[in-house]
Amino acid sequence: MKKFVKVYYRLDEDDKIEIKIQLLKMNKTLRECARELGVSVAYLSEIINGNKNVSETILKQFKQVGIKINLEGENKK
Repeated sequence: MKKFVKVYYRLDEDDKIEIKIQLLKMNKTLRECARELGVSVAYLSEIINGNKNVSETILKQFKQVGIKINLEGENKK
């Protein structure tokens, strides 16, 4: 029987700043980014501000819309 472990990360202040810089460089609003990710603006804001955990799925979706987050191999909980 295989067990799957879900890994969650919590973004810190540096990640928040980096995401906002990347959005500005892409000339996208938070609303446009949320629409592309298929989540609500409130949920995306909670993730970026570090109030919600980030799953591997969300990190992959960030990459698809052009947002790169360097977690440096740390589990940020």
